[in-house]
Amino acid sequence: MAPILESSEIFVCPQKPWGEAEQEIIDCGRQISVISIKDIIITEELIQKLRDLKIDYPLKKLILQNIFGTKTAGCINKVLGNLSQSFKLIENIDISGNALGPSISFIGGLLETSTAINISNCGLNIDDFNGVAFQFSKNLKSLSCSRNSLEGYPRLEIFFKIEEIDFSSCRIPKDELNKLIAVITQLPSIRKLNLSDNGFSVKDDVLDNLTIKLATWINIEELCLGDIGLTTSQSRKILDTLKSGEYRKLSKIDLSFSKLRKIDDLGSYFLSLPKLKFLNLTGNNLKERVTQIRLQLDNCKVIEEEDEEY
Repeated sequence: MAPILESSEIFVCPQKPWGEAEQEIIDCGRQISVISIKDIIITEELIQKLRDLKIDYPLKKLILQNIFGTKTAGCINKVLGNLSQSFKLIENIDISGNALGPSISFIGGLLETSTAINISNCGLNIDDFNGVAFQFSKNLKSLSCSRNSLEGYPRLEIFFKIEEIDFSSCRIPKDELNKLIAVITQLPSIRKLNLSDNGFSVKDDVLDNLTIKLATWINIEELCLGDIGLTTSQSRKILDTLKSGEYRKLSKIDLSFSKLRKIDDLGSYFLSLPKLKFLNLTGNNLKERVTQIRLQLDNCKVIEEEDEEY
């Protein structure tokens, strides 16, 4: 069911195509706060409507998610080029699920103004990412870049205000992952961190610095370090930090494939986390111990089998 819209929002999806209501908002000159177009293959008609938009005030959110199909891939540059002319400032931009690759450079100017950017699953390599990252605003607070084959080191050194980082499943090699973690440990505040499914080896000194910093991130909400090659002793250091701290907002933890089987009374490490709702323990060969952990954490969804959805 499509959401109920306020007058200043345009929302287009398969269940709600662009219609009279959306066109009236444009024609009447109302100030728009959100434009969201999701999961439809963009047409020439819709391209023209986007081209005709001239918004010279800050747009709170622009979502163009999963809109290019195989037959429309050739118009990516045209659409992105038009967008850079149609908008002056966008606070939150989500262009995830589009095979942009190097074409992302066409909206580099828009990314300069955004404090939240989602470029997940956009077919980016490390040159694509670093080539446009230098244009990101220094006030960037949230960056989601998951499921891109970066295979290199994403440069984040200048983003001291960033609080949400997602580079999961980006094929970042171990040396570059260690360098990235070292940079992240210099950040003053992190609310969401997801580095899962990368690298497959973390140096002890890098992990030590991360746990030291983790002790200061008391407002962290999500911590996902699954399948990055943590050893049992490294995982225990993370768990000790969580157990001894006061993390009143931490709701999601991913420690999948983190060699947790040899850690006794595993569930007790999470009892001090009152908001914990999701715990991924996949790939740790815990077997019957998961039942006990689920009993200990009765308000938390505990994932243990690889084939479970989460």
